[in-house]
Amino acid sequence: MESPFRPYKSGALLHLRVTPNASRDSIEGCVMGMLRLKLRAIPAEGTANAACIRYLSKLFSLPKSRLEIVRGEKFREKWIWFKEVDQSVLNQQLDKILQAAE
Repeated sequence: MESPFRPYKSGALLHLRVTPNASRDSIEGCVMGMLRLKLRAIPAEGTANAACIRYLSKLFSLPKSRLEIVRGEKFREKWIWFKEVDQSVLNQQLDKILQAAE
């Protein structure tokens, strides 16, 4: 599995694709270096972006202030900056999350 995380500034950058307006919030897996999420939030006025940050902060047990959308605010494909978090730690957490989701 190609990691969706890349080194970026003082942390890591997550490449992800969000499907809004889903029946439930869930993680769909990692495909070609991109994490796929489904969110219940509708894609209007930043609601889905806020839900995305909230869901990821809960998933990785990080405060929302440590996550920032750096690209793709108006698109399904996004880049999220995890500030001051080691990429290897995030990869380990993601492996555990994906195993638990199976």
